Amino acid sequence: MSFPELKRLACYYLPKLRHIAPAGDAFCDSGLATLEFGHCPQITDHDHVSAIKSLKVLWFNHCGKVPSLRFLDALPDLEDFRFVGTEVLDGDLNPCLRIRSVGFFDKKSYSHRYADFEARAGRAS
Repeated sequence: MSFPELKRLACYYLPKLRHIAPAGDAFCDSGLATLEFGHCPQITDHDHVSAIKSLKVLWFNHCGKVPSLRFLDALPDLEDFRFVGTEVLDGDLNPCLRIRSVGFFDKKSYSHRYADFEARAGRAS
């Protein structure tokens, strides 16, 4: 199924959703600009969104645990990334440094604090 005109897809409160690879496959050649997941704690394959090169906005709020954010390196046009309430297991937030707007809750195990991104955003203005 193809949705060539779809620009935004929001998926909220899907407690049984585990695999989002089909979304990555379905929208890899589309113009999808915004993809939001919220309160989907069972997602296990966050990295499959990297197939959607057109993404400018990506949210994984309250979506369980993600092993790494390295998949963000494959999204060159990403401008806004949120992972509030989603835990990054390796703690490496370096892939977020090139993204203009980032949102998350601080954790001791993270390589950066939210204030680091806020300070950087203030200098860019």
